[in-house]
Amino acid sequence: RHLNLARRDVSPIGEYTVLVLRIVDKNGVAPFHSFDDLHRLTFDTQDVSVHSQYLACSWGQLSLTPAGGIGVLDVVVESDSTTVDDSKLTLEAETEAKKLLGI
Repeated sequence: RHLNLARRDVSPIGEYTVLVLRIVDKNGVAPFHSFDDLHRLTFDTQDVSVHSQYLACSWGQLSLTPAGGIGVLDVVVESDSTTVDDSKLTLEAETEAKKLLGI
């Protein structure tokens, strides 16, 4: 699967807590990017990342904080990623993440 950084409507000011879901299907198929890659691509402050770009584009007024200090969660779903569409995988992953986090 590709790295999907879907745009959300956010205020241009403040600090947002972010959780990236790394979806692994029932066959163990996972994204090309590792857990550590996703953390670095999202939150790195020394290189280009989603966080650094939001910070730069907002003139330092919008920052992203990793949820739970880590910000990435591996979520195993019961679907086969080769036979279902991304929206179903995303919904299933969100449901599973909520169960794992107790919310």
